[in-house]
Formats: sequence, structure tokens, C-alpha cells
Amino acid sequence: MTGASSLVAPPPAAPVIPADQWLHGRLRTDPYAWLQERRSPAVLRHIAAENAYADSVLSSLRVPPAFIAAEAASRLPRSASQVPVPHGDYLYYLEAPEGSAGLLHCRQHRTSGKVEVMLDEAELARRIPGASVAAVAVSPDHRRLLFSVDGCGNERHAIHLKELESGRLFPALAAGAAADVAWGDDRTLYHIELDAANRPWRLYRHRLGGEGSELLYEETDPAFHLSLRRSESGAWLFLASSSLEVTEIRAFPAGAGGTPILLVPREGGGRAYVTHWRGAFVILTDMGGSAFRLYTAPEAAPWLTSWRRLLPDRSAVELRHVQAFRDHLVIHERIEGVPQIAVLAAEGALHRIDFPDAVRVLHLGDNREFDGAILRFGYDSPATPYRVYDYDLDRRSLNLLHQDRIVGFRPSDYKVERLHAVSEDGTRIPVTLVGRRVGAGLAERPVVLAVYGSYGASLEPEFSPLRVSLLDRGISFAFAHVRGGGELGPDWHKAGQRRRKGKSVADLIACAEHLAGLGFRRIGLMGQSAGGLLAAAAVNERPGLFAALVADVPFADPIGTLADDSLPFTAMDRGEWGDPRDEQDYAVLSGLAPYDNVRAAAYPPTLITAGWHDPRVGYWEPAKLAARLRSSTTGEAEILLRVRMEDGHSTAGRDGELMEWAVIHAFLLDRLGGA
Repeated sequence: MTGASSLVAPPPAAPVIPADQWLHGRLRTDPYAWLQERRSPAVLRHIAAENAYADSVLSSLRVPPAFIAAEAASRLPRSASQVPVPHGDYLYYLEAPEGSAGLLHCRQHRTSGKVEVMLDEAELARRIPGASVAAVAVSPDHRRLLFSVDGCGNERHAIHLKELESGRLFPALAAGAAADVAWGDDRTLYHIELDAANRPWRLYRHRLGGEGSELLYEETDPAFHLSLRRSESGAWLFLASSSLEVTEIRAFPAGAGGTPILLVPREGGGRAYVTHWRGAFVILTDMGGSAFRLYTAPEAAPWLTSWRRLLPDRSAVELRHVQAFRDHLVIHERIEGVPQIAVLAAEGALHRIDFPDAVRVLHLGDNREFDGAILRFGYDSPATPYRVYDYDLDRRSLNLLHQDRIVGFRPSDYKVERLHAVSEDGTRIPVTLVGRRVGAGLAERPVVLAVYGSYGASLEPEFSPLRVSLLDRGISFAFAHVRGGGELGPDWHKAGQRRRKGKSVADLIACAEHLAGLGFRRIGLMGQSAGGLLAAAAVNERPGLFAALVADVPFADPIGTLADDSLPFTAMDRGEWGDPRDEQDYAVLSGLAPYDNVRAAAYPPTLITAGWHDPRVGYWEPAKLAARLRSSTTGEAEILLRVRMEDGHSTAGRDGELMEWAVIHAFLLDRLGGA
């Protein structure tokens, strides 16, 4: 065990208390089901012992996590400000002052130059213990700030209102709400209530000075979740009711009145996104096919029979998102998995923005000037620090506004490659690889392989100042773009979904084998949430292929979770993973689930994390996986469980997030043997 101290105490042994479950005539025994009893003193003692053991091992790493965190922080400016976003008479921006754990939400008047701090997150946390700001929205007249606050990471938010001129902070308008908040007009606001299982299910309208809130819509199907957004034009609000594969959208005029009208019915059987442009609704949907298409529908007659195609199909172009400006429609696309931006002018001309890097990530900008012609977006790559651009939609000119200055980092010292592994069925799987240049190549060194591969989400090869600590110590980093993700479109997702989910694991193993074939001598595997499931499943199949495993809040027990209707995301998640109540789905899950497939084998050094308040992956799933791995491994490598007692699915606050990732990177650096 590299770097471990001989003074480290033995790991805690979880008692085996079998709980039997019969499914489809098969007996499934869960030896650690008791860990799900959150209020049990025995559970609390065990989690405390796990954390103490993990801390003792991690404190003896060759390069301590605190050093990695400090190293990453030293590369960044001591204080950071967001590039101001123009909106009305103001420029809005975020500031991260040195020495503060919270952000400042600021604005500057365009004429007078007066600067205001609208919201100080650190001060708010002192007034509301544990407060973490999730979303903010300024009123159309710029006089009030509406924001949602998560108190402990369980994603149940309180909705607050602040008068900006007086600084008065009102008592919470709602509790147990989703993060989404929106203004209708200057005195009308909207929020979504969560049910007992944390599902967003009721939309409310609140009139300032009125009595109570008005219920506008209730979603009764447990597989559907509500979300709310205001159109870029400001004229409409859109209420989406979404399952994993189906979206129903209603629209209603922004303001104090209006009843939601149905735009996209769920009976169409597709996903959809809607905006408002030039007196019509613009609908991006895959209804009726596997590819997304753009349609328009007039405001006066938005039903399906009135829809008209806005753009013809273009070979190999996958549509992902649209943003509306008064005279332009901005279309976010992918070609062979690489993001692009196309611009459709009102008169019908279409052009695309040129970018230099073959591998890149584009980030949707905060564009609030609907009547303008300036598109704001972010840009980075594995070896390109984050940049902010303004693009003039009329003049077709690109203006660099900001680039993160990473102290001591030179992009030319690093090499980025797009490789392809071949999976067991012959499918080519993209792999993005970055490493420090040494001679002609990157191989004959350790590599970390990251994966997500679920829900149609893309694993974006973003730049990370923390990752530089690995790269500069001779450890390369790779992104496995496996089936089940969205990198190559909806069909790529469906090819690794539900009963095909095993293909995601096969793809991941193929990516690791490809790297080994290139000469990478030690492979560390890392996955978060759904990616943690795939990573742990791959290690179950091929423990000797990997030199280390990091499973960050892993979805480790899908059978137990997907059979439990009381959990928040069960109904929706069944569309991605399958339903254990279905015999065929159960058979697939039985061969995939990390917790159920732990076996007697020499497992690599493993770090597993959990969030005590996590509503998406219960803390007990990582805890049960750690216990089973530790009791089954035939090797001597450590199995660590680290439960963040103050957090949920992710870590709150910049400093906390930096430290958590530093722990992961320090563990990988030590176990992979970087320089």
C-alpha cells in the first residue's frame, strides 16, 4: 500500500445482518441492508469509524490533499470576478473575494458606475446556517432579487426575496421547493414545490402583497418532474414536465394572469425544448424519430398540426439547444461529438462559428439582451484554460473578453488527442486523452480514465486546474465517451440504455484495454454517480486491469434503489436502468449492479465517497459497496469510504469542492505512482 503508514488502524468491519428479498423466484440477500437506517446509532458509529479510517489513510499519502488543493489554488488569481453580463441599465457579475468561502452577487450601473453587492453568500450563511444559494433571478424592473437556498445539500430549497434598494430580506416565501425561480412581471413570481420524495410536482404563482400562493399545475405521474424557465424574449414562461425520454411543455404569458396552454403533448413520445422567436414558438424535439429537429408554431395556433420545419436535416449534424435573440436564432450543435455553434438570421441565412481546437467544450452564456446581437459563451479544452467570448451575430466577429490565467501553465507543454477504442461488438468508442508532452508521445506512464456514460449526458473534456497536478507529475488523463452518454447523439444514448446498459461497461473496459495496448502501465478508473456504477462494474469484471478505483457517490445498488418507490428519482431512473419488477430487466441488472457482483478477487486500492444528505444516491449505497468489497477482496489494497456529513450529491462552496477533488487527485497520484 504505497505511502500508507504502519500506524493506520485496521479498517472497520461492518456486521453482516442478512436481509432476504425474493424477486422473480430468485433469492437476493443483502448483507448490509441495515446501513440504510439513517437514525440508527449503530449506523452513525459505523460511518464515523469509516471516516476516521479514511482520514488516517489519506493523511499518510505521499502528497497530502491539502498540498494539492493549495497547489491548484495557487495557479488561480487570488480573487476572481465573472465577466459582467449586460442587462438593462446594469452590468451583473459574480465576484469571489480572497479569503471568503462565498460568492458576491454584484452589479454596476452602466451610467453612474455605482457598484452594489446584491447578495453576499458568506453573510447569508451566517444569517441562515448552512445556506447554499442555488439560483437567483432579478425582477424585470431590477428592484428585487429572488433566490433559492439549499440548507444542507438535500436539494429542498427555501425561496427568499430581497428588496435591493433597502436591503430588506423577507422571510422565506416557500420551503421544500425546487431550485427553479422565475419572475412573471415586477410583482409576480413563480416557484415549484417538491413532494415528500423530493420530486418537483406543483407550480405556484405568488403575487407580492397578495395572500398566499396560487396553485397553477400539479403533476401526478411519479415518473415526471417539473421545471420552469422564462423565454429569452421575456414574453412567455415555459413549464416542462419531463420523464427520462418524454417532455410535455406548457406555455403561459409572463405576468400576473394567464393559464398554462399545452404546446408539446407527452403523447408524442419525445423530448423537447421550447423558446419564443419572432411571434412564434420554436420547438426542438426528437418526437417521431431518433434525431432532434427544429419546428416553429404560431402563437395563435401552437398545436401539432400547425408545426412547420424550420431547418432541413443536415448530414451528421446533431441539434442540442437553441437560444433566441430578436433577429437571430443561435443553434448549439454537435458534429461527430464535437460541439459547434450555428447562427440562423431572421432572413434565413445560416452560418457557423469557426474554432481552432479539434477537441473543445462550449458553455452556454448568460445572454440577457434579447434585443441585442452579441452572443456570450464560454470555451475550453483539456489543455486550454477557460475563456469567455462575445460574438457579434451581425458582423460575425469574435471578441475574447477573458481567459483564466493559470500560473505556470503553458498549453504548448501538453498534448490532446482523440483516440478510438473498439468495443466487443466492433463499435468504435471515442477517447479523449491529455498529457504532458514527453518526446513523441504520452504513453509508458500512468493514466486516469474517467467515465459517465448515462442519461444521454456528455462527458465533457473540460480544463481543470486540479488536473494539472496530475499531468505535471507524469499522469495522463483520459475521458471515455461510452455508449449511454450523449456525445454522439440520441442513438448513442439508447445503445447503452436499460437492457443495453452492459454495453457501457464493455465500452469502458475496451477503452482501458486500448490505453494499456498503447503502453500506459497503470490505469486508475474514476466515475461519479452513474459513472461510479459503470466504473465499479468494470472493476468487478476486470479487477486486475486497474491500479486504482475512485467511485464518487456511486449508484452502487440499482436493484435495491429501483425497487423502492419511496425514493425521489426511482420512477424516472427506471427508464435509464430498467425496472427490477420486470423479469428481463432484473436479469440484466443482476449481472450489472456493482453491489451484487462483488466477488472474491484482489481489488485495487479503492476510494468511495458519499453525501449524508444526498437525495439522488443514498449514502447507504456507497457504504454497502465499501463493506462488501472489504469483506470480499483477496488482496491487501485498502478500501476507503469517505462520507461527507454536511453535503448532498455534490460539495457546497468553492473551498469545499476544491478540497474534495484534491482528496481524489492525491489518492490517485499516490496509488498510481506519479513522479
